[in-house]
Amino acid sequence: MFELASNSRYSICDYSRIQLNLQVRPTKTLVQTSMQGLPQIFYFSDLIIVPMVLLVIYYFLLRKRNRMEEPLKKYLVSGFTIRVFSTILFILFHRYVNRQGDCFGYYESVSYLNDLFLRNTTEFFDIILSPFDHYQMPNNISKLDMNFYSSEESLLIKIGGVFSLFTFNSLLAIFLLMTTLSYIGVVKIYQTFAALYPQHERILALAIIFVPSVVFWGTSLTKESICFYGFGLLFHSFAKVFVFKDERLKYFILMMLGVLIVGIVKVYIILAFLPTVFLWMILLRIRKIHSLILKNLVVPFLFTALGFAFFYFYDYIGSIFEIYSLDTIQKTIVTNYEYLTREGVGSKYDLGVIEPNLESIFSKFWMAVNVTLYRPYIWESNKIVMLVSSIDSTFTILVTIWVLLKTGIFRSIKIVFGNPDIIFCIVFSIFFAFAVGLTSGNFGTLIRYKIPILPFYFTALVLIYKKGREMLQPPLPTS
Repeated sequence: MFELASNSRYSICDYSRIQLNLQVRPTKTLVQTSMQGLPQIFYFSDLIIVPMVLLVIYYFLLRKRNRMEEPLKKYLVSGFTIRVFSTILFILFHRYVNRQGDCFGYYESVSYLNDLFLRNTTEFFDIILSPFDHYQMPNNISKLDMNFYSSEESLLIKIGGVFSLFTFNSLLAIFLLMTTLSYIGVVKIYQTFAALYPQHERILALAIIFVPSVVFWGTSLTKESICFYGFGLLFHSFAKVFVFKDERLKYFILMMLGVLIVGIVKVYIILAFLPTVFLWMILLRIRKIHSLILKNLVVPFLFTALGFAFFYFYDYIGSIFEIYSLDTIQKTIVTNYEYLTREGVGSKYDLGVIEPNLESIFSKFWMAVNVTLYRPYIWESNKIVMLVSSIDSTFTILVTIWVLLKTGIFRSIKIVFGNPDIIFCIVFSIFFAFAVGLTSGNFGTLIRYKIPILPFYFTALVLIYKKGREMLQPPLPTS
């Protein structure tokens, strides 16, 4: 009845939490499974539950749209409708093609939480309200089968457990609600850039809302969904406060909520976001300085101060939380890479030998960035998942080359260094791609983990292309 098992559901860049976990196995499972051991994904009751859930979601979407101004008003409903079909496709793909998926393991635990609510409501809320780094079973319900996860998985399962109460534990309905959270985050990112560049709202929608990888992999009961929600809140509220100077209390609250969610689920996103977003703020301030002499005096001082500030910030964080210390991070990077390379048989990639020191790690910088953004190549595909990923990476390569050829390489460089928004998007994308590419180890996980950078990467390409078109247009005649 009891067994000590190794939990295989880990998250990128946080393998310091790898540990043996106690799992309680009942004689009968609460989730009906097929012969392959995967949950049944559809019941006749879903014919009533799922339409009702969708009706509620669309009701609030339409109300929100009616109060919105252009440009988001055009794309709000269509962007979500595509994700409804994508969620169904995601479930079918993992159930019948891939025949595996962490989402089904998460749903199993959500189902046990739902059952716990019916058995013992007090214990249910004890788990839901417990600290995120302590996801433990009450001693008096040992018959309940629930997997033990680290904090990033526990938050996802707790949210799914709450959703299960309002959906009668329907798998499809829970997955659709998680897709809705993810879509909210994507919409927030789009709102920010559309407010900065309203003249490019249509092509920005394609670059952010309708990116195929984001539409497919950023759905359902996955860490990517809750991560998109939190990061969208963080980015949008940060821009509202520091770029648009809207200092209403709600944006500070949403910013803290975004930091909390992303910090729990994927803290490395915060570590990549903070230095780049403050670089963005500094560049915006520098752009307002018209005196060339003053710029030459101020810029070196500001960048030096920023470098020292973040060095001491990360050093301070590492002194409080050992798992974020520099030594631990270096060892964790190597451990993650070696583990996932072994696990990703048939889809692994090789960056060479990585030692737990900064010189070795940063020697793989551009290899890691390349593997995240532009690999796998078509000829590296030996699985369906890798083929899908290779099509996505090939599309990214072709769009990048097309933009550079249309704009011109030297003109593109000039545009980048003349626009703080583009610098932020590119620097964030590069550092995020480095972290993900260095630690993923196989393309199966990489295709999911890289999707938060795609809206920013494609936004940068859009702005480079549009700025280049503007530079090539002849000046209007003066009267």
